[in-house]
Amino acid sequence: MDDTMNQKEKLIALAYVILLFIGITTACCLLIFFYNPNFGVINQKNSAMDKMKMIKEYQNTQSQYSIRVDSLYNKINRLNPAVKAVYEESDIKMMVADLQNVYEQHSRDIRYKSFYHIAKFYETWLNDKKNLQAQKDNLIRHTRNLEDCLIGIEQRKNQSTAPSRDLQ
Repeated sequence: MDDTMNQKEKLIALAYVILLFIGITTACCLLIFFYNPNFGVINQKNSAMDKMKMIKEYQNTQSQYSIRVDSLYNKINRLNPAVKAVYEESDIKMMVADLQNVYEQHSRDIRYKSFYHIAKFYETWLNDKKNLQAQKDNLIRHTRNLEDCLIGIEQRKNQSTAPSRDLQ
């Protein structure tokens, strides 16, 4: 049979076999990779692993800052606004800013917003504590002024009634 085929026919047959091989290989690859429903599982596994890494990172950050949050709670709880301790207050404000900074560094992950809310809660608690002390101070000051006013009124009343007794 080799005697009947010339060189040109052999070349055409080889090209035909190569094209047939490439076509069948391409069709098989398309069927395996694009139409296989299990091929997407690999991507899902990768995204699940990425989510697990993000959760682990969040848990590590949470455990690192839990001690700081507890100490911040204790500092605000022990803070006496009547005593003008500016260094204590600035230390508390720095700790609150540190908590807010954690959220700003990880703003892509919604779980870190809890740090922002904790920081706002402690900031509000500190401001409320200072405002409450200021209101107590104002109330004490006004009570003293009222007592002084009542004493002054009583003295004037006594002075105004005393001369009228002398006349009788």
